[in-house]
Amino acid sequence: MRLLNVESRQLEEYSESSFPPANYAILSHTWGEDEVTYQDLQTPEKGKSKAGYAKIEGACRQAARDGWRYVWVDTCCIDKSSSAELSEAINSMFRWYNKARVCYVYLSDVSRSDDSTAVERSLRDSRWFTRGWTLQELLAPHELRFFESVWEGLESPGSSWHPLIMSITGIDVYHWDKEPLLVKLSWAAKRQTTRQEDMAYCLLGLLGVNMPLLYGEGEAAFPRLLEEVIKKSTSHAVLAAGYGLTLTALQESRIDGSVLPTAPDAYAGCSAGFREVQVPGRTTSAHFSMTNAGLLIELPLVQIDPDTRTVLALINCQDRSHEGYQIAIPLSHKEGDKYGQFYERAVGSQPFRVPPNFSDHAQRTNIFISNRTTVPAWGRQLRTENYFENMVYFGALLNAGMGVPVKIQRGSSREDGKKRVLEIQKMGAPRKRLTIHATGGAER
Repeated sequence: MRLLNVESRQLEEYSESSFPPANYAILSHTWGEDEVTYQDLQTPEKGKSKAGYAKIEGACRQAARDGWRYVWVDTCCIDKSSSAELSEAINSMFRWYNKARVCYVYLSDVSRSDDSTAVERSLRDSRWFTRGWTLQELLAPHELRFFESVWEGLESPGSSWHPLIMSITGIDVYHWDKEPLLVKLSWAAKRQTTRQEDMAYCLLGLLGVNMPLLYGEGEAAFPRLLEEVIKKSTSHAVLAAGYGLTLTALQESRIDGSVLPTAPDAYAGCSAGFREVQVPGRTTSAHFSMTNAGLLIELPLVQIDPDTRTVLALINCQDRSHEGYQIAIPLSHKEGDKYGQFYERAVGSQPFRVPPNFSDHAQRTNIFISNRTTVPAWGRQLRTENYFENMVYFGALLNAGMGVPVKIQRGSSREDGKKRVLEIQKMGAPRKRLTIHATGGAER
């Protein structure tokens, strides 16, 4: 770990085991053009000539005033020409922010003003709250201090920064570590990184996992991150991708039907709060793992279309806002499988809530959920953009049949993009009229 001496402005190297953890400040900022690198600091005059040196100078001066001997800055304290060092640093970064005595948050796009309303509006619009890397920089440190563009300290609008930060981010920074996995994943939704892979790498510390960096892997980085999470957890949370999303958000979230999504935007609808529960028929959650055939997992399945062996799989997650309602994921039987073990996420569909007694119809089964995408057998004419038709099909079967095959007559009304009225005729039962919502709920 390299630290910048605030007096000499020289880099010094320490091992974490020998360095007092409470002797340095750390800088959080958003990268801009002309940043100072590790190589630039080897020639001081070159480093000072760059625009990014001003924030380093400001951090050093503030740390010296506060009585700290060192400061850590990600632009210049890592030799990014060494892939091994970069990988070690990124895997250690959450811990480094956590060990720092204080984190200086430098907001280059916020200016001091006597108008508190204008300052708050500027804070809400700050780029710092939109970047992927700054999520861990918000949560890992024990103390945050905010500074505006010329290194004047910003005072909290109230007794603390907590209410404003929670209003902007939806995160309780005092108790964030108590939140379940799904909620943590939702915090990264809509944040951005310059490199696609960094949207996964910036979450390593937050999720408590480590993995090597493979720049160039593109969108494969995020599923690989989730595979590391699976290795350490019995929670089925990663399978809930797409839950609670609107039609537009589902189409934009890059959920292509694979068991693991390629970006955290797939979890944007999971911010309301979830908890892990036991799946029916077990006192503990079974372990599961990724194989070359897909995700091997034991889940309670409810068959909703015998002809195509389309099922709903119950996972061990509940939405806190709907007590007792478990989350189910629609799965389509993989074409060509003679043994009934291989399934795929139904393209264009999303997980949704099922009532408490729904598990009475479930049978625990060991299955493989593929990471490849095909159009489900029951609706080969459907594509992802036809998401709503897909969800109407599942919602109708669920609410009218509870696992019993039904005949479906779609209504012709299309004037409301979020609701559709269906005429459902259950075999041997009176017709029921349902309004199916895009979030998977139903009104009778």
